[in-house]
Amino acid sequence: MIPIFQFAIISVLLTAATISDIRTREVSDIFSVGILLTAFLNFNIENLIGLVIPALCLVIAVMCGGFGGADVKIIAALSVVIGLEGSVLLVLIALISMLLFHAFAWIIQKLRKKSAAKSYPFVPFIFIGYVCTEILLF
Repeated sequence: MIPIFQFAIISVLLTAATISDIRTREVSDIFSVGILLTAFLNFNIENLIGLVIPALCLVIAVMCGGFGGADVKIIAALSVVIGLEGSVLLVLIALISMLLFHAFAWIIQKLRKKSAAKSYPFVPFIFIGYVCTEILLF
């Protein structure tokens, strides 16, 4: 029962974070903190190893500017909930879904003789990655 409740709370928080990211390209820390707090509903000490993935994302963000700070914080909070295997899958699915979205946007914009956006809010893709990870692993 707790994992479903936990999934529901995280989904609500990610929905709100997604809306914020799309509208303003800013996401409050309250969403990351809320997600992190849900980890205590079903805490597993081994899940802390999942923090390796957001640490790598942080390195990428610092070196390349590819992620925003809120993206890394949300991935870190989710990593504590879903562990290392879940974190790897989440980030992989998020990146693939963003790549597919960009490919379709690029094709549509080329047909309209316009240029596609060079960056997108990433939280919506993190949300997709989280849902898919929960479906695939748990």
